Amino acid sequence: MIKNIAIIGSGAIGLLWAHHLKQKGFEVTLIGRRPQLLTQPLTLQTHSGQEVTQSINYLHNQLPSSPDLVLVMTKAYQIADAISPYLDQLKGCPIVLMHNGLGTVEQLSLAEQHHVFLATTSHGALKSQSGVEHTGLGQTMVGCYGDAGTDQVKTICKALNSALPPVEYVQDINAALWKKLAINCAINPLTAINQCRNGELSNTKYTQQLDTIIKEISYLTERLNINLSYQEMRETVDTVINNTAKNYSSMHQDVLNGRETEIDFINGYIVNIGKALGIPTPENEKLWRAINKL
Repeated sequence: MIKNIAIIGSGAIGLLWAHHLKQKGFEVTLIGRRPQLLTQPLTLQTHSGQEVTQSINYLHNQLPSSPDLVLVMTKAYQIADAISPYLDQLKGCPIVLMHNGLGTVEQLSLAEQHHVFLATTSHGALKSQSGVEHTGLGQTMVGCYGDAGTDQVKTICKALNSALPPVEYVQDINAALWKKLAINCAINPLTAINQCRNGELSNTKYTQQLDTIIKEISYLTERLNINLSYQEMRETVDTVINNTAKNYSSMHQDVLNGRETEIDFINGYIVNIGKALGIPTPENEKLWRAINKL
């Protein structure tokens, strides 16, 4: 039974889940690096416009003594530093990584006793001075990494689904993660470079560039035997652009505010996989280099 949930990462998605889980009666603890972060109650502005204010437990650089579940919701480049200090403590405890990009779990020194699960969500959230705003409804998919057990992941999904549905267990989490990666590869760097909302990418001047980005990714998914076609990825990108037309991407916000981006784990990941497979990815490489110069 899952009752005590620790969330590593106090960004928008971490705060969104913390609020929803606490509303459903879970004991929630946020873990972060800034001791002054939660000195007062935080407000969740729901997707329907309601405001919910709650006090959420906060620990500075330490876990609660015996969590039933740990959700890691930091930026991709923070994952290794965020979770590595606790790995000895978390042998046997389910750990869910939920972030943009790929390549983070491979950076962790995992033992047999670690039960790691991978997740992707399409919920939109924006951190504000008073808390967090739920800017877009979505869904969450969770799957096993390595030999993590299916019974355990189904229990995790049941708990998360009770708080912020829909949450679904998917056997082929790799395909779901690559689909999300394709979305991020297309939307995030283009909106950051052009300083625009997602919806502006529906302009025909971006069509060819979007096509090329996704075609390069499809060459990799085909070689890797990932069940994900060019057509499916391309249609999904258009759907997300239209459904989140008024939103700014996370990378747009990071660039605007002078923060480090996740580009190395998004387009940079595509470039590195392409090099390993001997498949050129020039459009993704161009975007990767452009963002790193900003």
